[in-house]
Amino acid sequence: MKLLTAQELADKVFGGTARMSTDKLYRLANKKRIPAVKIDGRWFFPLEEINAWIKVESQVANTAEVMKGYGRLRVIGE
Repeated sequence: MKLLTAQELADKVFGGTARMSTDKLYRLANKKRIPAVKIDGRWFFPLEEINAWIKVESQVANTAEVMKGYGRLRVIGE
């Protein structure tokens, strides 16, 4: 399981902090609205679960289709 920091998640999956701020990711994690784990006071985001979460939240059967149409969400392989 690959864990990402909030900055890595914002950069690699959401295309940078202009589209998804790290503060927003922390708020979502605190509210348990995004897959995350807190280790020693720091939030980490499991990549596989984030990709699955994006697929469910976007209500798209194939996340690759989102990439083609909008280019905003990216599925990152391990």
